[in-house]
Amino acid sequence: MKTKSKLGSLLIFIFCLYSLPAFSYSPYLDQIINEYQIRARCELCHSSNNLNIFGNDFKKSLENNGNDLLKTLKELENLDSDTDGYSNLEEIKAGSLPFDPASFPGIKSKLLLLKKSH
Repeated sequence: MKTKSKLGSLLIFIFCLYSLPAFSYSPYLDQIINEYQIRARCELCHSSNNLNIFGNDFKKSLENNGNDLLKTLKELENLDSDTDGYSNLEEIKAGSLPFDPASFPGIKSKLLLLKKSH
């Protein structure tokens, strides 16, 4: 009986450990939402457990700017992280995904970026 109890406890612990990313919170996301008046999710920068190309650009720029978020966002606006010919700012404003070359202004994604309704 003790073995089943220990196994059950271990399984619960493992489940909780794998669930942590789903419960994580990023103040950067709130600031991005406020700056651009969009609704966005963590997938703006993350793919599974890794950063996507936009997330890597964001991280590198944030480190180079001494964690100054506004300076980082302004710097990222002019980049084209996914090299699809549209700047990150154009994509964010249009509701397309700055990390996906198949998503560009005119091809909106309902998955991540939508204009905030007031």
